[in-house]
This record gives sequence, C-alpha cells and structure tokens, in this order.
Amino acid sequence: MAKELLTTPAGELKWAKLFDPDEPMEAGKSRAWSVDLVLSNDAPECLALMTKIEELMQTANGANAKLDKNAWPFKDEVDQNNQPTGRTVFRFKRNETSRKGNVLSPPVVVDSKRRAWPTDELIGNGSTGKVAYSFYGWDSPTVRGAKGLSLWLEMVQIIDFVPFQRASAEDAFEEEEGYEVEDVGSKTPFTDALREPAPTAPLTPSQRLQQRAAQVAAEQADGYEEEVPF
Repeated sequence: MAKELLTTPAGELKWAKLFDPDEPMEAGKSRAWSVDLVLSNDAPECLALMTKIEELMQTANGANAKLDKNAWPFKDEVDQNNQPTGRTVFRFKRNETSRKGNVLSPPVVVDSKRRAWPTDELIGNGSTGKVAYSFYGWDSPTVRGAKGLSLWLEMVQIIDFVPFQRASAEDAFEEEEGYEVEDVGSKTPFTDALREPAPTAPLTPSQRLQQRAAQVAAEQADGYEEEVPF
C-alpha cells in the first residue's frame, strides 16, 4: 500500500515523546516516539478528523471489517475522576525499529516557519501544533478476524510552545540537618544524575529531507510494526 501523508488541524499537544523514544509497556516490543493531539468535541476540526479516520479505516481494512475493541486511534479524554472532559485524544506513534528489526528515523519536528526544532527544547503539555501522519491497518492480537487502525507519526509542527518543566530537588525537598557529600558540585544532590547528555547538533532541513526520503523508501519495503495503539 502506497504511503499517504496527511496533516491534522492545529490542536493541543500532550505527552510528546519526540526526541527520545519511550520504553515499551511489554517485553519484546519496540521503543517508540509518540504524541497526543487533543481537540474539543465541539470544534468542526474534531469531527472532520474523526470522519477522515473512518475513511482510513475502510481503506485499510474494508468497509465491513470486524473491529477490535481498541480499533480506533482516538478516545475520549477523561479527568482525574475518569469523567469525560468534552475533548477527544488522537494518538500518533512511531516505532524505533521495524518488524524486521531495522532502525527507523525519528519524527521530523519543525517550528511555525518549518525550521528544524532543537532537540534540547522538550515539548511540554499545552503546546499547540499539527501532526503529519500516515496510517496502517492491523489484525487483532486477541480476537480472530478483528481489525484496527494506527496513525503513524511522521512530522510535528510546533505553533505555540510551552517548555517542558523538569522537576528539581528544590521542588521536592527542604534542606535538613544531616550528612553532606564531599565536593558537591551544585547546591543540591542528584543534579548529576538528572543532568541529560549534551544534545547533538540538529540536522539541517536539507539533511532531514534526505533522511525522510530514504526512510519512506525503507518503510515501504519493510512494512510497519503492527501493534494495538492503546
């Protein structure tokens, strides 16, 4: 199936893992980059995106396919009391390795002017952006004959940026009387353990385009990792 690149409307971005792939929940699964896009149920763009995904489901699995309980790559957003908030969460994911074990490139991230995003600027919840994606259908791992659809993360455009705020020792503890380590290099302990490695220089737009073209060709030959999205 030829890859079709699609783009979402602008929405709130949540739980963006766009630079360091997240560890899998199950042993043997690939690490993955991912991001959630949240839209209000009252917004016309939300209904339009749902309608598009319904079309993609038919394209991938047929008009009368039996669907798995986790077939759809979106769900109702709920609050801490598990009550609906009136918004819908759309899930996008990209595995680090393919079914054949080949290493895949990370998603491309750009700013509002389509310039490469610095990898040391982590995207916090509440940022606004768009997601470019492709799609694939999959067979249910539990129900024979049931199908589902996943949205394959390709690119993200950041329109309004909210920096990710990492918790510090000052946020968690008060100073106490007690043991002090020698030669402390900062005001509080744990700083070295929390410090991230120096970021590598971001690819130029030309390098990213070349990488993306090579990746598209590799994925078409290699296939996607079929996996239930939620």
